[in-house]
Amino acid sequence: LGTSFQVYYNKIDGWDEKAAATGIPEDSWRISALFYNDYKHGQIKPTLFAMYDPEGTWMTQASVEYSPDGQWYYKLTQMSFWGDKDADSSFAPLIGTSELSLRAGYRW
Repeated sequence: LGTSFQVYYNKIDGWDEKAAATGIPEDSWRISALFYNDYKHGQIKPTLFAMYDPEGTWMTQASVEYSPDGQWYYKLTQMSFWGDKDADSSFAPLIGTSELSLRAGYRW
């Protein structure tokens, strides 16, 4: 099982009242985790990704990719946003929304 963890910190130099009026926070943190694996010699690849904003919001994404012959592939992905709608986070307007997508492709 492959894993990756990241802590992201963003600080804007020269942040002032004008930046505050636009809704851009002076400092922001994000914490993320990625878990992935492959089965049947790479034919099936499940992935789980989560990103947490300490303001009280989450983004989660789960996907599974299937490649029967190594060239054609099909990927099903689900993404959702969770947390406090009133949080000072760029995720806040998306709370309660979800997305499901299906991709089919061919690798040359």
